[in-house]
Amino acid sequence: MKVTWKGCAASNFRAGRPPGFKPEAIVIHIMDGTLAGTDSWFNNPAAQVSAHYGVGVAGQVHQYVNETDTAFHAGKVIKPSWQGLKQGVNPNFYTIGIEHEGRGDAAYPWGAPQLDASLALVAEVARRWGIPLDDQHIVSHHQIRADKPCPGRNFDLADYVGRLRLVRPPAGPKAIAQAAPSLTAVALARVRQEPRADAAVVQVLSEGASFVPTAVIDDGEPLGGNPLWYADLSDPAKPAYLWAGATDRPSGI
Repeated sequence: MKVTWKGCAASNFRAGRPPGFKPEAIVIHIMDGTLAGTDSWFNNPAAQVSAHYGVGVAGQVHQYVNETDTAFHAGKVIKPSWQGLKQGVNPNFYTIGIEHEGRGDAAYPWGAPQLDASLALVAEVARRWGIPLDDQHIVSHHQIRADKPCPGRNFDLADYVGRLRLVRPPAGPKAIAQAAPSLTAVALARVRQEPRADAAVVQVLSEGASFVPTAVIDDGEPLGGNPLWYADLSDPAKPAYLWAGATDRPSGI
C-alpha cells in the first residue's frame, strides 16, 4: 500500500503515548471536506486536531501521525455508546484515527477506490497491533461523541466490519532473491523484534554500521509514510527488523 506522508503541526499531536498504552481500537471518521483541506488543516498549529491517516475518494492514503504517537481525533466524550471505552481515560491514548474524504451526508458504501483503500488500511493496522476485526474494536466516532454524525449519517458499521473480515492478509515477508546486500545505517538506528516503532529493541546500530537482511516487508508500521522494513530472519527464534528509512536504501533493494 502506498502511503504519502503529510505530517501535522507539532501542537496537533502528542509524541508517543502514555506509559502502558498502545492502539487497541480503530476509530472511523469522515472529514466533512476534502483530503487537501484536511492536509492543510492538520498542519495548521491553530487546529489542535489530527488523525493518524486520511483516505481520499480516489484511494489515496495520507499519513499525518505515526501509529505509536497520539493523534487528537476522539478526545471529547459525549454520551458514548461504545462498550470498549475506558472510564476516565482519553480515547486518543489507545486508538488509531482514520479520516475519510467526503461529506457527512454522503452515500454509503463509499466509491470502490476509497472503500477498498480504507478496508486494506484498517486491516493492515489491525493486524499490526493485534486488534480484532469486530464492532467493539472498529468503531465510529459517533459512538464516542454522540453529537457528531461521524463518519456519516449513512455509514453502516456492521457492513463495513463484514467487508473488513473478507480482506485477504498479506503474503508475508518477501525473501531477497539475490545475495543479501549489506545495508548501512545513516544515523543511530534500533533493530526491533517486530516491524513496529514500539517493539522490543534487539540491537542498536551506530551511524555507518551494517545490517544484512534476508527479507523485506512492505506492510510494517509506516514511519514518516514509509512502511518498508528490512528483516533478518536467519534465526526464526530471533527475528530482527530495521526500518528502511534508517538505512542507505530507504526505498528498497
